Amino acid sequence: MTRDANRWGRVQDLFHGALERSAPERDAWLRQACAGDEALLAEVHALLASDPESGDVIGHIVETTARPLAATWVGRNVGPYRVTHEIGRGGMGAVYLAVRADDRFERDVAIKVLRSPSDEDLRRRFAEERRILASLDHPAIVRLVDGGETADGLPYLVMDHVEGEPIDLFCESRTLSVRERIRLFREVCAGVEYAHRHLVVHRDLKPSNLLIDREGRPRILDFGIAKLLEARPGGADTAPQARRFTPEYASPEQVRGEEVTTASDVYSLGVVLYGLLAGRRPYDLSDTSAREMERIVTAIDPPPPSTASGRKELAGDLDTIVAKALRKEPAERYGSVAELAADLDRHLRRLPIVARPDTWRYRTSRFVRRNRAVTIAGAVAVVSMLAATAISVSFGVREGKQRRLAERRFDDVRTLATTFLHDVDDALSREGKLAARELIVGTGTDYLDRLAAEARDDDDLRRDVAAGYLRVASIQGNPWQENLGRLEDGRESCRRGLELVEAMLSSHPDDAETLRLAALGYTLRAYLAGQTRSAEEVRADLERARGLRERSLEVAPGTALQTPRMDGILAGGAALSQNAGEYARAEKEYREALESLASLGAEYPGDARLVEARIGLEQQLAQTLQRDGRFEEAIAMLEPLRESGAFEGGPGRVVHARVLVTLGRTYESLGRLPDAREALDEALALHREFVRADPNDWLAQRNLVTVLGFVARVAQAEGRREDARGRREEAADVARRLVAAEPDRVENRRMLAVQADELAALLRELGRYEEALPRHREACETFRALAREAPTADARRSVAVSLYYLGLCARERAAEVPDEAGRALLEESEHAFIESRDTMASLRDEGLLPVADEGVIDMLESEIGRTRALRGGAAGAR
Repeated sequence: MTRDANRWGRVQDLFHGALERSAPERDAWLRQACAGDEALLAEVHALLASDPESGDVIGHIVETTARPLAATWVGRNVGPYRVTHEIGRGGMGAVYLAVRADDRFERDVAIKVLRSPSDEDLRRRFAEERRILASLDHPAIVRLVDGGETADGLPYLVMDHVEGEPIDLFCESRTLSVRERIRLFREVCAGVEYAHRHLVVHRDLKPSNLLIDREGRPRILDFGIAKLLEARPGGADTAPQARRFTPEYASPEQVRGEEVTTASDVYSLGVVLYGLLAGRRPYDLSDTSAREMERIVTAIDPPPPSTASGRKELAGDLDTIVAKALRKEPAERYGSVAELAADLDRHLRRLPIVARPDTWRYRTSRFVRRNRAVTIAGAVAVVSMLAATAISVSFGVREGKQRRLAERRFDDVRTLATTFLHDVDDALSREGKLAARELIVGTGTDYLDRLAAEARDDDDLRRDVAAGYLRVASIQGNPWQENLGRLEDGRESCRRGLELVEAMLSSHPDDAETLRLAALGYTLRAYLAGQTRSAEEVRADLERARGLRERSLEVAPGTALQTPRMDGILAGGAALSQNAGEYARAEKEYREALESLASLGAEYPGDARLVEARIGLEQQLAQTLQRDGRFEEAIAMLEPLRESGAFEGGPGRVVHARVLVTLGRTYESLGRLPDAREALDEALALHREFVRADPNDWLAQRNLVTVLGFVARVAQAEGRREDARGRREEAADVARRLVAAEPDRVENRRMLAVQADELAALLRELGRYEEALPRHREACETFRALAREAPTADARRSVAVSLYYLGLCARERAAEVPDEAGRALLEESEHAFIESRDTMASLRDEGLLPVADEGVIDMLESEIGRTRALRGGAAGAR
């Protein structure tokens, strides 16, 4: 090797290394790397300072000079592999075709060899690529076969060699139809979604990295600039390679140098899909400066594929799907690659897609997400203005042409008001903005009341207002969704909605839309009942809802999927039976509901809503079996659900989490603790994701607290007490944050009290009585306060149970402290046991004590006697 070749190799290393760094750090890095060699520094600066238009010339110079170095590997061994020829090169090094040199197998492989042993940044990136590839095992992702270092200290990777064509050329050369291209693209999506589930973002998805092999299968290549999401939790990716991308396929946030997430891959896939459908890329970035390129990618919307290609068959769904994938803001794109693939699948099956065209409503919700603070006030002002306009128009104009004009304006106002009540609330609920929902729902309710007064003779308006009331009721208190925790208000809104619906039913008993709305109303009333109505009354509502749904199908066949809360209507009675401990009845009702869904599935094969409802009901049936002690049967149902591929997308992942929790608890009941730990750890990871996606989602945080408790219980059973303590403390911290955010919400205070008691019980088991005691006291005071506010049987029983644990802890702590302090703790213990006994006795006398608790009073009498004996001994010792 000549001195010139060595010199140019060094220039090449420094040139590429400088390009990979941001401008502010580049000069300092170069001066350090050149180590006082001013001539070398000047050569690299000269290359960097060259006119951008001469970039290809510079690349050619470096390439030409470096190629003899690369050629030296041809015919040589890299580890146990013999290199036959070079097949490509990139910023980190060259890629060669090779075969196993020891004849153990004859399959060709691709070997990627680092170009420089001295560049630590390149070595780190190379190691990262190896780590990423080693973590991925999917048919659509090129597989890592081996790796190591050459005798010269150069790291190398050995991968499957893929003989194929880029996906766009493959489709064009075979003149594939639109449907065939979409099916092929969905296979690519499956591989990318797999990588995302393993916390890997590719960041350079483009046709040349998406090869179709000889069997027609996609293979995703080149994870050289991929990113492990776990590497920088919560922070932006500011590594030099974050600025490496292919401009034509880079997302706006990549071009701006901002944080890169899975949403960036969604965008890049959108560009690929655009090209497959339209035969061209969305932007022409040839002969553009870096500044102009950034402006185009971040600010200019491309024409729809149908317009760009002149192919009318792309108009509609496909234009809409591509447009959603290519939104400028990451939050406005599909939430995952799975959601993009699911919408394409819906299009292929001629089902409605989730993505919405760029309509007035879409633009409104987009404005809401970008300007939340302004919109809260603006929404209230707009609703106020619209309602005032509606009322004044309705009262003020009564005759002829002006009346007809007023009616048309009133219809417009009603549509806009409905949009703000439903669509704006939808947008805010996705971000967990309960305060904003409170404000909008409160204002919306005021105007629903006014519109209801105007709706006496207008069935359409009455139906709209009734639907609005039911929507408000669900937001105020539906326990099956994020809500405002205002059960009483929810019941009142539901009552008003049902009052309107029942009036319409009396005059139009065969109107399908009214029948469906009534079914929803009675189901919601059952959900909101709490302890205000008997089980028989709640069951009657659920049975009536089911009958109304069936009647709606009789008068309007083929409208089954238009019924909201279908799973609740079909299986609400089963849930009621399960909660009452009537497991045989619950099983029968769940199986009947599943039969109804199966018949619908035959009528609407593959419908995502039906699949989700079916899995949800199967999970609830398995939960019934688990509670009935039929653990093996429950597991036989749950394990196939766990492995199901039906959990892609947002709602499906929530169902998946419920399946995992039920499975974990079932394994725990069987004593199969490692299996329980594995399932619950999976569930916990999902719940953490839900909270990260929306830190203000109350329901997500409540569920996280619950799952942390299950995980802690298994850890405790396995003897991993410190792990259990960590989970209990985390659960208590989450509950404490919820109380700080909404101190008047009863569920939050109860949740914190439960977690304080659970953590204290674990600390007692660890012998840490001093730490446990204040937590037990905190829990007791909270339970007492809740029972004073609402003295239900459950609330009073919670006080008694918490007092029992306080009594135990105070007595155990007394043995550790001397004299007066110990005697005071024994007195506290005795008083706690006495109050617990008296509370349980009053529940018994009122006929409210569960049969399972009847022996507790005798146990408490025993604890009182034991504590008194200790107090007597302490007094004697004094």
